[in-house]
Amino acid sequence: VYHAVTIPDFTSPVIFLPERRFFHIDEFPLPSGTFSYSFELLERHQQAYSVNRHRITIPPFPAHQLAMSDVLLAYSIEPAIASQANFRHRYWIVPNFDGHFFQDQKVFLYLEVYHLAQNPDGIAFYDLEITIVPHKKFSLASLFGKSPVALSIVNEYQSRRPNDAVVLALDISQLSPGEYDLQILVQDKIKAERIMRRKRIIVEAKW
Repeated sequence: VYHAVTIPDFTSPVIFLPERRFFHIDEFPLPSGTFSYSFELLERHQQAYSVNRHRITIPPFPAHQLAMSDVLLAYSIEPAIASQANFRHRYWIVPNFDGHFFQDQKVFLYLEVYHLAQNPDGIAFYDLEITIVPHKKFSLASLFGKSPVALSIVNEYQSRRPNDAVVLALDISQLSPGEYDLQILVQDKIKAERIMRRKRIIVEAKW
């Protein structure tokens, strides 16, 4: 579980308080299922209290069946240095939980792929396709029509491990402001299995 916490810097002498951002990571060895989760924070200087409660669903990951993690949207993803928290696979990630991006920003994605098939040389081959389409509100017309594709990318990958991590940066400068559905499709080229995830993003006009 990855948290981003923004706290005003009450020690600052300026009128408009600068903010301090903290990242906190929790790991829980849980089986598949749905769980209630609570994250509580006490800021001692002002005795400010905050709580965030939500539900977490952990899907089953059957052995030998292609699987994918959740897709994490981020403002930036860079190799971690010694003084930074090591999120996963030595990447420093600044998450974007609400999915709002300006046109002049990159949309960074982090995901993991599990149970890839390997050939006799121990190499896995898979494709990753990213498709972005304008979000369509539910209506009778939406059942019979397809949204025009605003952005489509296909990348080919090789891995010497059955599990792999993927980092992508998407250029959305040509997208008009609006709400979009981002579809991530992974296809194992050896055993011809595929899996899909979807995320919602909001593109806003650049400053």
